Amino acid sequence: MNKEIEKLMKTLDISEEEAREIIEADKEIDRGAKLFELSDEQKKVEKQMRKTVKIVAPNGKKTERPLKIDPTRESLMQAITDALKDRTDAITRPEKTTNTLLLDIGADTFKIVVSKIRKK
Repeated sequence: MNKEIEKLMKTLDISEEEAREIIEADKEIDRGAKLFELSDEQKKVEKQMRKTVKIVAPNGKKTERPLKIDPTRESLMQAITDALKDRTDAITRPEKTTNTLLLDIGADTFKIVVSKIRKK
């Protein structure tokens, strides 16, 4: 006997045949079959639940970790900024990033991303 069937039999206190019927019905529903009609109120709830998306960290909490500042990268970013200061209209660093520079030259905007290659 299948473990899933055994679990259903134990938790729902049903026979083996009833457990097999439940599993078959679940498979049909997964394939898109409608075994029963929902009321209007249930349809509204179903639609609402399909729209809901929860973005949660794997540990179940919403967390924001602080940015790690690499002193070598910071000095390199400062050197790039100093070198290109005369050639650009504006140099900006987006919030919540430590490795990106945006350069405005005329009507164009360019992006420089400084990334460190990790050791293998």
